[in-house]
Amino acid sequence: MTDSNYPSVSLLNLASNAAVAKAMEQEISPLRWRGNIHVDGLEAWEEFTFVGKTLRVGGAEFRVEEPITRCLATHANPETGERDAGVLAALDRKFNHQEFGMNLVVIKSGDVAVGDLVDILQ
Repeated sequence: MTDSNYPSVSLLNLASNAAVAKAMEQEISPLRWRGNIHVDGLEAWEEFTFVGKTLRVGGAEFRVEEPITRCLATHANPETGERDAGVLAALDRKFNHQEFGMNLVVIKSGDVAVGDLVDILQ
């Protein structure tokens, strides 16, 4: 079950999460975005440049489809369920979009584990 019209998994950039938290002047848990793969070591929003590219994570390969347009569910604190952050307004006001993370399509199945490197293949 996905938020896209096709089977997908999501990739989230922890630097982009930190940029949102800084813009909102509050802690924003990466869990708020309900992502599948969290990456570290990128510049904030660098993942937006990956559209159309193929990534390898562990033994799996993915095609990067598009940024994920976010909904009001992101306003809910993942620990309490309470709406405690106007994430959509902050994204719009500070970054001129309401997107966070990328939708990926699996093109080669394989094992993915915490600590696996993300390689850009093409």
